[in-house]
Amino acid sequence: MNKNTIPFAQSLKYAQDLSSLYKIERAKQAELEEAFLIIKQKNDRLEQEKLQLLSYAEDIRSLYQQLLISHSKTERANLETIYRLSLAAEFRDEQTADHLRRISGYSKIIANALQLDKTFVKLIEKASPMHDIGKIGISDKILLKPGKHTPEEKKLMEQHTYFGHNILKNSESSLLQMAEKIAYTHHEKFDGSGYPRQLKGDQIPLEGRIVAVADVFDALSTKRIYKPAFTVDRSIRIMKKQCLSHFDPEVFQAFLDSRELVENFKNYLDHKEPSAV
Repeated sequence: MNKNTIPFAQSLKYAQDLSSLYKIERAKQAELEEAFLIIKQKNDRLEQEKLQLLSYAEDIRSLYQQLLISHSKTERANLETIYRLSLAAEFRDEQTADHLRRISGYSKIIANALQLDKTFVKLIEKASPMHDIGKIGISDKILLKPGKHTPEEKKLMEQHTYFGHNILKNSESSLLQMAEKIAYTHHEKFDGSGYPRQLKGDQIPLEGRIVAVADVFDALSTKRIYKPAFTVDRSIRIMKKQCLSHFDPEVFQAFLDSRELVENFKNYLDHKEPSAV
């Protein structure tokens, strides 16, 4: 037999080995294909879940936007209700809507000059018009009296700070919490000679000290039932004489530093059409 000729039995063994190896590789390939199919199915499910989550996220975003719009409308409605209540008190005192806007504008200008944070500035701008909301509880006989009040009438008039405090207290709203402080403390004086509680210095909340300056300036520079309007120069001269006793010096200085802004704002309201309610 030719020595190069492979015996039949050996050839058969090679064939069987190759067949066995093929089967093994084929089984591995089948396993890989099955694993690939499983992975593909999982990826498909993940993609579906991802799309579902995106849909949920869009629904939540849309709902959140609706809630924001609803909250904004509710907040505006609440603010308008409070503003109109404040306005009702002021109209009984022969004031106008522009009085509330001046107090709001002056307070905002002073707060900005003091470099207070934006949240405080926004709150005092909205809360300060409620400073005299308690006047709604004062009788017309006292509130509208053109002459000087008697000591007894003065004490009754001062009750408007308590009324304002009671109207606005115990609120969860940060806006109404600030408004309550303002209504209660804007007639306090820095030396402790104010009312209703004779608070002194830093015992008076900052928002009360700011509105005290704004309110006195507005009272001096506009016509009231008991006096004509004073010029800005005369009003500031009078306030300077009261500075050490009545006002927080730092707050009053911020007001003086902002005089141009204050005058511009006052002139804008003085020369536009009267505000409608």
